[in-house]
Amino acid sequence: MPVVYVNGRISDAADAVIPVFDHGFLYGEGVYETLRTYGGKPFLFDAHMKRLRRSAGMITLDVPGTDDEMMAKIRDTVAAEPGIGEAYIRIL
Repeated sequence: MPVVYVNGRISDAADAVIPVFDHGFLYGEGVYETLRTYGGKPFLFDAHMKRLRRSAGMITLDVPGTDDEMMAKIRDTVAAEPGIGEAYIRIL
């Protein structure tokens, strides 16, 4: 089963929860980026993060943390799925 990172916690996708009062959940506002790994590393990460931040700014949505912090979360999440090989990653 795939693993996900939600609100500071890595868990199986089936066990992930989003608070019912989450702004994106309540109002349907949000942006996302989808990227994949090659050689176990996120491909064109900097370009994806730049586009994510630009898109979020267009709807006055904050993307928390730095790009380095986001990269660390991605690495931790990918590492939590042993033997995954390559992965598709969606940043919401």
